[in-house]
Amino acid sequence: SFAGSTLTGGSLAGGSLTGGSLGGGLLDAGAAADVIILDYQPPTPIDAENCAGHFLFGMRASMVESVIVGGKWVMKNRIIAGIDTAQVHERSRKAAEQLWERIRYMP
Repeated sequence: SFAGSTLTGGSLAGGSLTGGSLGGGLLDAGAAADVIILDYQPPTPIDAENCAGHFLFGMRASMVESVIVGGKWVMKNRIIAGIDTAQVHERSRKAAEQLWERIRYMP
């Protein structure tokens, strides 16, 4: 299929771009897997000629749904493994409040 050949071709190209030094380029059992899964609804059909355009101009970081690094899920269904996002948000809000207090009283 086009998707399968594109994935394989892209993976192999990525491995060759790093000279294989990152161990990339293999889609084999036992090979380390770094995969990003996007929720991408293409506005036009994707084919071999426009795939790079979709990648460069259509896809955004906000579309990342899941990430696998070294064969392990680090984010699945937009939930980051091992991170209490509610706690991170609360700490961020407190830090922002403190920052705004410091800015408010600057000369």
